[in-house]
Amino acid sequence: MAIVIPNGYINASTVWRDNSNGYKSVTAFGVATDPPFGVEDLVDAADTIAANMNLGIWNALYLSDQVTLEKLVVTTGTNLGPVSYEKTLNIVGTDEVQPLPPNVAWIARKYTLMGGRENRGRMFFPAAVLCAQARVSGDGVIQETYVDLMQEKLDDFRDAMTADSFDLVLFHSDGSTPTPITNLVAEGTVATQRRRLKR
Repeated sequence: MAIVIPNGYINASTVWRDNSNGYKSVTAFGVATDPPFGVEDLVDAADTIAANMNLGIWNALYLSDQVTLEKLVVTTGTNLGPVSYEKTLNIVGTDEVQPLPPNVAWIARKYTLMGGRENRGRMFFPAAVLCAQARVSGDGVIQETYVDLMQEKLDDFRDAMTADSFDLVLFHSDGSTPTPITNLVAEGTVATQRRRLKR
């Protein structure tokens, strides 16, 4: 089900491109501030989010040199519908490793203080982010060193966002008030996405 972005909140989507085959993937998260965002705040919000992403897992150091982080798209809800702004990034990775196939991803789980599946979420990162072929076993288990590094950079990102009063939130399909995210947790195994590989 699609999420609904309430007025004053932002959905931030980062768009990645696999340079070897053109595949694109998206990693998304919700953001809230006090006072709430307005359309006039989108450019400044994108600048702040992008700067904090660079302190976290989105830094070029942790991306395969075969991947480009193309852009950040920030979208806010308004009475007239969603309004978006695109910030071009074009950050090429510097990690000289062979990434896993494009239908493989690693997951950061989003946790809140509320119970139930509707109050938990996931962020999918392309497996070109730290998860090189040499770092993942045949069973999909990521080497502990890299899981720990993923967790460290997720924490750095969340801490930087919190310091700027940009609180991570979980959106809901019914448009109800988003739930504050209290923790991001790196999974120790990769996941296979449902899309098919090109033949």
